[in-house]
Amino acid sequence: MGSIDILTAALPNMVRLGFGKKAPLFWLNKITRRCNYQCKFCTVWRTKPYGELSTQDALKLVRDIADLGVVFVCIEGGEPLMREDLHLVLKECKDHGIYTDIVTNGSLLPPRADEVSKQCDCITISLDGIGEAHDELRGVPGAFDRAVKAIGSVKGKTRVFVNSVITKTNYQNVGKIADFATENGIYASFSPVTYFAGAEDLRLTGDEFKSVMARLSELKREGKNIFVSEAYLRHCQTSENLECIAGKAYISTDPLGRVTLPCCVSNEPVYLEGGTLRENYFGKRADAVRVLPSCKECILRQRDAIYSEAAVPLKESFGQVVEFCRMYDRSTALMMEAREG
Repeated sequence: MGSIDILTAALPNMVRLGFGKKAPLFWLNKITRRCNYQCKFCTVWRTKPYGELSTQDALKLVRDIADLGVVFVCIEGGEPLMREDLHLVLKECKDHGIYTDIVTNGSLLPPRADEVSKQCDCITISLDGIGEAHDELRGVPGAFDRAVKAIGSVKGKTRVFVNSVITKTNYQNVGKIADFATENGIYASFSPVTYFAGAEDLRLTGDEFKSVMARLSELKREGKNIFVSEAYLRHCQTSENLECIAGKAYISTDPLGRVTLPCCVSNEPVYLEGGTLRENYFGKRADAVRVLPSCKECILRQRDAIYSEAAVPLKESFGQVVEFCRMYDRSTALMMEAREG
């Protein structure tokens, strides 16, 4: 799926959004809460999994999501590869014209590299530092070596990215991660640590966050493979909060397939079930919890590319779309180079 194909598929819902309608383009599928790592900034591994959809129900959820006009899905967990049927879910997404991405720690990827990459438009492997710096944040010795092995197992088979969770302990080392990505012919993206309980000591101050965004801007200008737009990086160096797209251009579901509002990282998530997916997303019950009082305190409207990239000011949006097309097509070229090399 090329960048023009993606834009063409997204156009109907982009038009609806332009007229102020709710029209989900993005789906975050939290497919499981099971995980084999103990990341310092995450609470998932500290809580008991509460079940998940069967294979058939997971496939039906994909079909229901496709009926809403969703174009992009990011499948994560937990660790999504803990599900043996992940490749079937990915195939169902592709069969319904949905651009597929998974976010994985990479530890379980090499034995399944072929079956997963065949169904994925992109695989994102977590990388929060080089060597022991990554191991420390992920809570597992050898995590860095396993991430590197995972990258090698899928390079040339699909587009490969690394994503770094930015915390107080690693924000001064984003250059090392950008260098690693560029030297290995892949792209790197960066996301701030979210406000999960227990991660308070890892959160950046406003000034620290602005400084790392300024550093990423410099690295992009130097030609490093950084998969965030200039518009987003400029925005993050201001104190402006953008209108959040959660619940408007974005739909999140939990491992049981429940619509999660306002978003998956809310400290007060509301899980809607009992109706159809369409009713649970567009209905009156959803409208009542689409924005909660706690949303006013959320920093992700300013700091997280998941929300801010799609909400940059209209005057910058055309240039941003062009830049994303270029980065996407460049990632395709890197994949082909790795395949031929």
